[in-house]
Amino acid sequence: MREIQAMVGQVLGVPAHQTAVVAGSGTLATEAALSSLLGPGDRAVVCVQGYFSQRLADVAKASGACVHILEVPPGQASQPLALQQLLDELGPVDLVAAVHGETATGVANDILGLGQTAQAHGALFVVDCVSTFGGYELSLDGPLDVVCGAGQKCLGAYAGLSPLGFSKRAMMRLASRTATVHTWYGDLTAFVKDGQFVDYLFRVTGATVLMAPLHEALRRLLFEGVPAAAARHAEQSLRLQNALEAQGWRFHQDQATRLNTLLVVQLPPDFDESSALRFLANSYGLAPGKGMGSHEGKAWRIGVMAEHAQPAVIDRVILAFADLRQHWVAGNFRQAPTA
Repeated sequence: MREIQAMVGQVLGVPAHQTAVVAGSGTLATEAALSSLLGPGDRAVVCVQGYFSQRLADVAKASGACVHILEVPPGQASQPLALQQLLDELGPVDLVAAVHGETATGVANDILGLGQTAQAHGALFVVDCVSTFGGYELSLDGPLDVVCGAGQKCLGAYAGLSPLGFSKRAMMRLASRTATVHTWYGDLTAFVKDGQFVDYLFRVTGATVLMAPLHEALRRLLFEGVPAAAARHAEQSLRLQNALEAQGWRFHQDQATRLNTLLVVQLPPDFDESSALRFLANSYGLAPGKGMGSHEGKAWRIGVMAEHAQPAVIDRVILAFADLRQHWVAGNFRQAPTA
């Protein structure tokens, strides 16, 4: 585990004693971070534009803090200028939180711009990077104060162990907390001494069987190099986007705010989703994720992460969607007209 923490630190540009690994999914990582940094009497702002960012707001509210929401319609990104205006109106706040990639809608937030705005107003900036850790370059040497990751997304390990990284400011905030943290399992303050994490972050029996896969995933990422891995994810995502658009598929997001690691593709209005999914599974071994929230039944979510961001896999996805599109144009995979 010490080696895992050291490698997480290398990914984020901080010493190992500013990193943690929690025994749970990425949701536990975000809950542990927010619950340990917020409590009754604190004030926070959460940027919301979809299912997962709303969940971030719900977690922040559960801490007992006063939480203000900066909300934009699903499919749009939060804007630093809007955050600045809200912070100017509110006055001092303790923390700003946002998701890097809102995977319900396929949107990537400008976390550097949001973080710089939060920092200028004296607030910590916590980022849910569950869908981007290992697929984007992330650094705690700047406006990001807390990065919450996951093992199973761009790292390509398994769900159940999730890495976190903290800036020096965030570590000192943890060390200075005196109020009781409302969650026992996710209380990170119990492991901080003199501004450093001093022990393994398991308050129960650790998920030891998951350590080797996470260790290997981090080793591979560092061997490839974080900049190279981020470039590969971006390149293969763009290649898939261009190919699908050339085939006639459309996306819900503008290119400027489109998330590299997960694409949300629009479905035709008369599309027989169930039949098309069976076709992709049986013919190509592919299983796109169904749309969420307002996109349910109207879109699919395609992950471009870890080994799924390799050219051979992207080639197969391009071929499969071209085949599917041809079938649909020919009149297949269409819903029967209602009487």
